[in-house]
Amino acid sequence: MARGARLLAGYFRRTWLLWLVLAGSAAADESPLVFSMLPGNPVNSIAAPLIVEIYQRAGISVVPTAVPPLRETRMLEEGALDGIVGKFENFELAHPEVVRIPVPLETIQIAAFVTDQTPDLPSLLQRDNLRLGALRGIDYQLQLPGLRQWVFVNEPGQLMHMLVRGRVDAAISVDISGLRLARELPQAPIRMLEPELRELRVYHYLHRKHAGLVPKITAVMQAMYDQGYLQALHAQFRRGTDAAVTSSPRPAE
Repeated sequence: MARGARLLAGYFRRTWLLWLVLAGSAAADESPLVFSMLPGNPVNSIAAPLIVEIYQRAGISVVPTAVPPLRETRMLEEGALDGIVGKFENFELAHPEVVRIPVPLETIQIAAFVTDQTPDLPSLLQRDNLRLGALRGIDYQLQLPGLRQWVFVNEPGQLMHMLVRGRVDAAISVDISGLRLARELPQAPIRMLEPELRELRVYHYLHRKHAGLVPKITAVMQAMYDQGYLQALHAQFRRGTDAAVTSSPRPAE
């Protein structure tokens, strides 16, 4: 009887150990979640590591991958992406295949950048035949008066180079992205006009197939927000844009 009990206990112990080994192997074999982000965006330098850290805290592996917006839309519709690192608020209204994590990553301004002597945003918008540059596939949620000629490119760097070459009168960009790129082009008198066109919050989005993760990721991000971690990280990045440009035109020579 005692021998039979020992045999049975040994069986259960071996079965338990085998389950642990198999469970560990299955977890190791799980593919990381793939999140898209805008190619060439200077903000990726903080956004990508941040999203990796958020999911690490939740015990989940992720891989941020640069994907152009139009391709991103197709991949979301096909379920080929697990989510998006960050998008403007209301993105889910036009893309029902995603769900929003309700803690904002950042609040940004949409602004106009110029290289000429335009003094401010109202003066720019009063021009006739205004040529505006913007990123292809990005909805800035703007309502601008009058007729505008839009020229679209795929990456933020292309947008600023197009402005410098005079192909457009102004480039429409997220403030921190445009300011960082302006700092990288010191030979060009790129300025951000005031006031900004509008303010938008940026959120992280998951594909609906991962809706079950929303509470866990929300809890992690809310804790990081309450600790001031998210705010400090973005404040540090913004300090890197200080003095990159001014909002006043250069004096005439």
